[in-house]
Amino acid sequence: MKTALHLLSMSLFLLLTIYASAQASPSTLLEHAYLLRSAGNNRAAITLLEPLVGKESRWSSPLERGKAWNLMGAAYQDGGMFREARHCHETAIGILRAVPNGKQELASALDNLGSVENAIGTPESSRSLRESAHRLYAELEDPAGLARTSNNLAVIAIHQEDFKAAKRYAKSAMEYARRAQALDDDDRGALASVSGTIAMHNGDLRTAAEYFSGAIAAWTQKHGEQYWMVGLGYSLRAQAYGEMREQRHAFSDMDRALKVEANSVGKGAALYWRTELLHAGLLRKFGDNASAARLEQTSKTELAQVEREQYTGCVMTVAGFQPNR
Repeated sequence: MKTALHLLSMSLFLLLTIYASAQASPSTLLEHAYLLRSAGNNRAAITLLEPLVGKESRWSSPLERGKAWNLMGAAYQDGGMFREARHCHETAIGILRAVPNGKQELASALDNLGSVENAIGTPESSRSLRESAHRLYAELEDPAGLARTSNNLAVIAIHQEDFKAAKRYAKSAMEYARRAQALDDDDRGALASVSGTIAMHNGDLRTAAEYFSGAIAAWTQKHGEQYWMVGLGYSLRAQAYGEMREQRHAFSDMDRALKVEANSVGKGAALYWRTELLHAGLLRKFGDNASAARLEQTSKTELAQVEREQYTGCVMTVAGFQPNR
């Protein structure tokens, strides 16, 4: 009965959303979409914006339209739909580059596209985009933006196993964060996850697990339990528990990570299969080599297929991108 009522309320909400899109101004709908995404209702935000973003004449300014494309991309990204997110952010960047007062939103779109590129496994493109965003935030003297982009550059360095650079970026991120007034739970979760990964690399496993617990709590507070980065937090903490030989906690967290990712981004996403590879590593660590080998083979095959599909259709050349001034 509860499920039926939930489905009915969602159907009514979508009908009201479609009706509202015909009645309200794009500016009002953009504000509503921001609120929906902040509450974790990404599908509703996309439903609200999708009929409008391509209709240039309906928007009061190119800046507003660029914001709408960037927001829709962020909503797609939160749902693990990275191909759609990439298209939205690229479109936003194309619009915002020509807007004199659009540097703040342009920096956001560049950083968001950098997040997509990192998620699908193209770290060099991600780094180029995020360095461009960082330069813009420096011009704007925006410590919150500088904290985010510094932390995101630390993430890329970690993925490239350059922990010297990661520590340098993470230190800068924390310094900027102390001066920032506009950080939210997404930012706090991201900062904690990087600090935890560096602590784990340094062998301080208990501290790492505490940082990852903080990241999980922050992301859950902002988006609810079924958010893909909550799954990422659980997979990170599972690795810390694995290194501490706390088998029960490690497998419990890995199971939660896979369930969250299956529900949020689906089993056809690269993130899901990368987490299964980490699961295989845990199985091997605790002696189940046969299961680890089977899962590793399946995961690598599926991941290769997903990545082939994701690499097709990239519109923007990001290497060496320089925003218009």
